[in-house]
Amino acid sequence: MDDITVRYNFKYDSVIVIQSLLPNEPETGKELFNDIIRRRCERNGTRAHYISIQTKNEFFQELYAIKAQVIAGTVSPILHMEIHGGRKGLELGNGEVVLWEELAGIFREMNRALKNGLIISLATCQGAYMYKLTDIQQTAPYWGFIGPKDIIRNENFTRDFSGFYDLLLETHDLGKALDALNINNETYLYAFLTAEMIFDLVVEEINRRPKEKSVETFRRLFSRTKKAFPELNRYQRRQQLKHNQNVHNRSVFLAKLKRDFLMK
Repeated sequence: MDDITVRYNFKYDSVIVIQSLLPNEPETGKELFNDIIRRRCERNGTRAHYISIQTKNEFFQELYAIKAQVIAGTVSPILHMEIHGGRKGLELGNGEVVLWEELAGIFREMNRALKNGLIISLATCQGAYMYKLTDIQQTAPYWGFIGPKDIIRNENFTRDFSGFYDLLLETHDLGKALDALNINNETYLYAFLTAEMIFDLVVEEINRRPKEKSVETFRRLFSRTKKAFPELNRYQRRQQLKHNQNVHNRSVFLAKLKRDFLMK
């Protein structure tokens, strides 16, 4: 996409499709599963699962069941969701809303168990806004995800993700599959973001901000030292903070933060 070559050594053993649409709508997720995903998975020995839900309770029950299998080491899935959505999150078949932030914890636990290997695709309007659940001070909630930047018609989702999964499950080449996803509609309607890309963008934004003077940093951090070092007196806390400022410079801190975020 846009001159980026994507290479990734896939370690998935299943594709799980979760659908939650209005009762009178075409079942695009089921169609994708039956026509492409299940057929391709049967050919290459990959497991395929289809789940249809309507309520928020059902949705999280299924996610918790998947998480338990991931943690147990019995499944390493690609997750595909056919669900209405918007900038704030998902809208399920019964109208209940799941905010992006509500998915952070469960995805983070899955991704941690997969050692930063979780991939999610979203046939969800404005699914690209799932980046909002990313917190660089915690471990990444996914290796990467694919989602539309704007509103897309249901039938276009079927066409676009049929091409994507047909090629992905045949070649295991994510770069070619991403190209197919966007070439199908002749415009780059879909965003592909990895956790590492998001981390770098956040840090770039932080670096644009005016840098705090060292004395200001000292004053700001000193107010937190009593909680961090309850066993030390005021003088000892000041000395500890001065030591930490000298030893841990900005670049070292960010490098460690990135390693922890990506679980390297």
